[in-house]
Amino acid sequence: MQVLFLNSCLSTPPNEPETTNELVLNLNEVIDDMFSSIEGTPHGSHHEFSLHPTFGQYTGGSSKTSDWKNGFDNWTDIRVWGQLYASNHNNQCSPRYGVSTKNCVQHELCSPNINFPNIRVHLKDLELYIYREISQNNYIWERIDYVDFIDKNPNQFGCWYVENFENNKHMLNDVHFEPEGGISTQAGSGWNFHFWGHTINIESKNVGLKGIFVVCKARIIGVEGDQDPKYLLSVGSDYYRSDGRLEWGSSATNLGVGCGRFKYVTEQWRYHTFFAFNAEAPTAFAIREAAKEAIIKNPSFSEVLLKHGIICE
Repeated sequence: MQVLFLNSCLSTPPNEPETTNELVLNLNEVIDDMFSSIEGTPHGSHHEFSLHPTFGQYTGGSSKTSDWKNGFDNWTDIRVWGQLYASNHNNQCSPRYGVSTKNCVQHELCSPNINFPNIRVHLKDLELYIYREISQNNYIWERIDYVDFIDKNPNQFGCWYVENFENNKHMLNDVHFEPEGGISTQAGSGWNFHFWGHTINIESKNVGLKGIFVVCKARIIGVEGDQDPKYLLSVGSDYYRSDGRLEWGSSATNLGVGCGRFKYVTEQWRYHTFFAFNAEAPTAFAIREAAKEAIIKNPSFSEVLLKHGIICE
């Protein structure tokens, strides 16, 4: 994905060091990001999300468009999330069904946490936006969650999980708080870092809900010389039940809105994004057209994201 820097746009993301070359996205890039090919596959994962962006049951990728219009019954809570993986980009580390990948631990291409112990991934500004109808044929964008990773115990917003999430196995993560804001962490050796935002109730807003947009900023820090750790990051969101069953427990408690494109984390700041839109027909073309209508043609998208410093018109 092409990156535009400050000399190409006048909007400046807030709370960033003046010495950092900050990136911004233009509107077409937001759409292209969801429909472009993944940049790499996450190590050890056999899930569909490792191959391409996905749209879950309650999105434009489903024929259940009535679910969007009728308020999802009890599915009125939502949570934004991200997942950081070691890249599976060499043949020795290709995951195969029924075959252990433990022999990959010492390969620098799929265990950056071991081979590059001083290199970490800096995560910052995880955000969730919704697109909804406030009156007949009048749609607006709103930011409903912002995660600055400051006001929480680190173990409340993320853990290491086994790469394929089998049996929900996880353990505490070695999270560092960074002076510029945000956190840094690592992944590899059979573990991904799965992180999330607040549980947001949108019961008063989900009737007429038409779209969701997720964005998170990331970069690699601590690189020396020609070191080249390979990390992949994607973001997405889930719906949760509003009847008190908020702890994870397969589809009984949460449904995936979808998972965005896996992209490499680089030494330069990059935005990692996901969106889903209600479309009359559950096809990629229909979803893209719905995205154009909401992002390109609706001025409130530019307004709300310009306000938070991440969109360049």
